[in-house]
Formats: sequence, C-alpha cells, structure tokens
Amino acid sequence: MAALLEDMRMIGINLNQVARSLNAGKGVHPSELDINLGNVQRIQAAVMSELRTLSRRAGHERRGEV
Repeated sequence: MAALLEDMRMIGINLNQVARSLNAGKGVHPSELDINLGNVQRIQAAVMSELRTLSRRAGHERRGEV
C-alpha cells in the first residue's frame, strides 16, 4: 500500500502541473493528458485490487478461516 500511495502522490503532482498549465492558458499536449489519465486508471485498478484482497482476508479472519 505504501508504494501505491507514493505512486498516487506522484500522479497528483503531475495532474496539478497539468491543471496549472491549463489555468495559465498554456497548451498541454494531448499525449501528456493521456499518460496522466492512464496512470490514474492504473493506480485506481491496483488500489481496488488491493482493497478486495484485504477485504477477503479480513472476512476469512472474522470467520476463523485463516
């Protein structure tokens, strides 16, 4: 989870830079947006997978199936 959180932090920084450029009236290359959005989707999928794993593990522990 720590690695995923660090990845999310870095992606947030990149998205902030894109937003600042757009708000300043500067152009942003479409491929840069595609890369950032792809990164967000990749991390979202990884976080969801990890949460499902943790949830299943917690359920097994509650039922004494460890």
